[in-house]
Amino acid sequence: AMATRSVTAPVAASIAQTSGSSAGRALLFVFVTGIAGSAIAPAIMDRLGVRDRVARGRTLGLVCHAFGVVRAAESGPQAVAAATIGMVLMACLAGLIIPALAS
Repeated sequence: AMATRSVTAPVAASIAQTSGSSAGRALLFVFVTGIAGSAIAPAIMDRLGVRDRVARGRTLGLVCHAFGVVRAAESGPQAVAAATIGMVLMACLAGLIIPALAS
């Protein structure tokens, strides 16, 4: 269930069901990761000197899924687009890789 923490909720629930994990536990990890990541990631990126809107958005989308897309809106439309692409790519890759590793 914890392997699905960085994908969006519907994908995490589907992966958990197909791999025999608890969908409820997977969704808990998704929400905790998204909320905590969207609260902490911008400060970490500031500290590391990441200023590029696209890089910030992509990072938020990859790590914090939908919560990250919402947080990226603070940085503008380029960041939102990058966050959305990051979220979708993470969901696609996780949907292919995690079930293969679980079997």
